Amino acid sequence: MKHLHTFENHNQYFWESYSLNEKKDFKEKHGIKGISHPHASIGFSEKEQKWYGWSHRAIAGFGIGSTVKRGDCAYEAANENDWIEDRKQWFKGKNVTFEMKTKKLIVTSKRKDNKDLIEEVELPKKFGKGEWKAKTLEDAKEMAIAFSRSVS
Repeated sequence: MKHLHTFENHNQYFWESYSLNEKKDFKEKHGIKGISHPHASIGFSEKEQKWYGWSHRAIAGFGIGSTVKRGDCAYEAANENDWIEDRKQWFKGKNVTFEMKTKKLIVTSKRKDNKDLIEEVELPKKFGKGEWKAKTLEDAKEMAIAFSRSVS
């Protein structure tokens, strides 16, 4: 099997360029058994005591003690202000402006020659936990679901 490129968190793997067989081999090697979930691709590894979330782009494993921080794929803002700050971090270093309009965040270019709309995003209907640590396997499952939704 090819080497999978890891994210900063070494339990998250970028696998977009890998074949279905290589992805299947990875899941078998880690003992991941997929389960049915209406909004995410997730599975549990009894052997590792971890929940995994994935899409065609990436896979990540979460167990007791796993953490989620702002900037991680599994990060879900805890409230409106946290969500706005997270979007600002996404565009950090870019020459853009932020404006809230009727529950939408409007991001536009600040370049004088080009005031293009970059992003117009509605506030989430539901917020997450922000930065947090998994204390139970159920917590780890929540992290895997959030990761899967983020990378899908």
